[in-house]
Amino acid sequence: RKAVSLDGTLYNKSGTISGGASDLKAKAKRWDEKQVETLRRQRDRYLEQIKELVVIRRKSPELQTLQSQIIGLETRLKYSKKDREHTCDKQLAQNEKNDQLISRELQEIEPRMINIQSSIDTRAREMAKLETKINKVEDEVFRDFCRTIGVSNIRQYEEKQLRSQQERKQKRLEFANQVSRLENQLAYERK
Repeated sequence: RKAVSLDGTLYNKSGTISGGASDLKAKAKRWDEKQVETLRRQRDRYLEQIKELVVIRRKSPELQTLQSQIIGLETRLKYSKKDREHTCDKQLAQNEKNDQLISRELQEIEPRMINIQSSIDTRAREMAKLETKINKVEDEVFRDFCRTIGVSNIRQYEEKQLRSQQERKQKRLEFANQVSRLENQLAYERK
């Protein structure tokens, strides 16, 4: 006698079991392990690819932002270059205009400068003549005084007096410095 279950398993009287779901499971298991391993590897590869795509997708807005920033910067650079060129051209034209103006002014000033220099030279000669006259008058007025002190003219006396006065002033200053230094040294030694 034999009995067959609903899932197709055959039960013999001797106690052997064959066919049905258990045999099918064993055969399926043998084939499924290889396929499962292959499928797992495929799944792992697909998961890695998905992760990479997710990373790329996340960076896509950032990339778009960077690209738009690059476009904006390139536009600003283009306008800045044009503005610089325009400014340089304008400045160059202004500088040339200024150079021409200065050249004209120099040409106008030069004759006036020559006239002024001539006037200055004339006045210097007149002043030298007047100084000579003044010296003669001083020499006549102070002749007796100069003979008594033994100098040829009053200017020599004034120069000598001025020099000796400056020397006295310098010696007083040196003396005051020396006194101050000695007082400081004395105060230091008393402490």
